[in-house]
Amino acid sequence: GEWTDWVSFGGLFKTAFRAWGWYELYQPVGDYIDNMKVADEYLKSGPPDGFTQEQYNAYQNKQMSLVIGRLGALIAAGYISKGNFIIKAVRKYLPGADLAALATYASYYLVKNNFTLFKFNKIVLISIGLFLFIFIHLLSVRSGIIALYAMMFVEILIYVFKYKSYKRGFITFLVVVFSGTIMMILSPSLKNKMINTQQDISVLQNEGNANNNSLATRFVSYEIAFDLFKENIFLGCGLGDLEIKNTKLFNQKHPEIARPIIPHNQFIYYLASMGIIGLLSFVFCFFFPLFYNKNYRNEFLLMVYVTLFLSFLTEPMIETQLGVACTVIFIILPLMIKKEERFYNEFF
Repeated sequence: GEWTDWVSFGGLFKTAFRAWGWYELYQPVGDYIDNMKVADEYLKSGPPDGFTQEQYNAYQNKQMSLVIGRLGALIAAGYISKGNFIIKAVRKYLPGADLAALATYASYYLVKNNFTLFKFNKIVLISIGLFLFIFIHLLSVRSGIIALYAMMFVEILIYVFKYKSYKRGFITFLVVVFSGTIMMILSPSLKNKMINTQQDISVLQNEGNANNNSLATRFVSYEIAFDLFKENIFLGCGLGDLEIKNTKLFNQKHPEIARPIIPHNQFIYYLASMGIIGLLSFVFCFFFPLFYNKNYRNEFLLMVYVTLFLSFLTEPMIETQLGVACTVIFIILPLMIKKEERFYNEFF
């Protein structure tokens, strides 16, 4: 806004809230980094005297709650600040519905792992999870709903694989499907989204006018991207030239589309701009932290990857510094937690 917004009383409040939101997110990250340095020292000399496993578990629960809670504070700061760059970054580069889906899983994860911070925290966490579950269906953003149910089904697969309880897993699957069906019946916004999706698909099947049609325009962007990929299948058309060439082909092949868009898929984006070599390099680098040292056993990290992967299928979200920051933060935090767990498990 204008500078007068920043010197008014309301502007000062919003500015302070912005600063507090950033601090509340990054301060625990700094704590984790400091703790990692201490852990490395203790790996050489042994654990601190009088530090029990119970004390460590309580510390871990508190730290995880601070990370999730402070991330929520950051998002709240963005909304209260009425469209400042914080929430714009979250909305554009990690869709808000996807983030709400991840927060829903975080509530479940903390309850499952018996997180304890105060007397009634389990009731609070369950309430937050249920609220977010309902909110996602009322919001009716396709990517968020897909991310939510994808995490549910992955969690069921993990449970079945770990405990070999096929009957209970199947019953849980039916409960999830039943819950989704009920929400679709009760939510008018979700019904409208289903109708809009069917109309979008109909436009695609009948090769209708893709202008102002979300799904159809996205598929056109994929078609253009593959045309650019064919220019050089190994190295692509070049990151710097992609947007210019993309717009040019859009205007040539689909002049009816008023606003050309870049490929709304991170993998297709790199395939067009950097070819097979660039795409394979990106896929290796992106998934390396998940598979290195069997980090996929970290369930929270696995769900972060499920969310990010699905976001990559609908947005080229790491094409800006803010998009990269969102991706890196969500991957690093669970890895830091796992490193601490390995350190303490070695001694207790």
